[in-house]
Amino acid sequence: MDKKRHKIFNARPVFYGFLALMLALCTSRYVFCGNFKYIILDLVAILAFVTYCIFFKRYKILAIVLSVFVFGLGWYFVGQATFKPNQYDQICQVSARVSDDIEIGEYNQVVILKDVTINGKKESNLQLTISNTYENQLEAGDLICFESYIESARLFELENFNNSFHRKKVLYVAKVKFDDVTIVGSKLTVDEKVRLKVKEALFENMGEENGAVAYAVLFGDKSNVSSDMISAYKNAGI
Repeated sequence: MDKKRHKIFNARPVFYGFLALMLALCTSRYVFCGNFKYIILDLVAILAFVTYCIFFKRYKILAIVLSVFVFGLGWYFVGQATFKPNQYDQICQVSARVSDDIEIGEYNQVVILKDVTINGKKESNLQLTISNTYENQLEAGDLICFESYIESARLFELENFNNSFHRKKVLYVAKVKFDDVTIVGSKLTVDEKVRLKVKEALFENMGEENGAVAYAVLFGDKSNVSSDMISAYKNAGI
């Protein structure tokens, strides 16, 4: 009988640890927003795994998986703890720069503002909705000033997680009319110039719909992809 070869490196604990980390990151948002269905499902899965490991005496794997799972939940919690916008309860004076993250609707325009200053204090990104934009629209790089009531962005609402706000680091939201916005200059960053050039080339050669999908694949910006196209991808499991 041949002797079993001694393994120099056992990859099984690493594999289980990786699965535990992915599970923690994927489910943590539902746990922290209080979705009881996912919380119960997680508890049942953890209890079943703990029972399996104890029954077959897999204590090492159990310790690794539980440690990594708790670390994944803690990692997510720390990320949300930094998402703490200030409260502004009055009309504020805002100066900011329009990024290349722009959504154009039929009656409004939604832009992400960077280099934001609220009442003279530097703040994080702000999502601005501008109405009456049929003829006039802001462009990427515009330096603007306006006055508006500033609301704090909410990551969790009705058991839903706003991944867009989290990904774009949007801490504030506001709404104005285009006539109330003053454009004082223009300034594009190097990376914004590159993205806009790529976007222009894709739209010119692939058309608006296919170009928007290709741009979303390259840069993760789905603002130009139609809702029908997004639904089609979701229904296909992509």
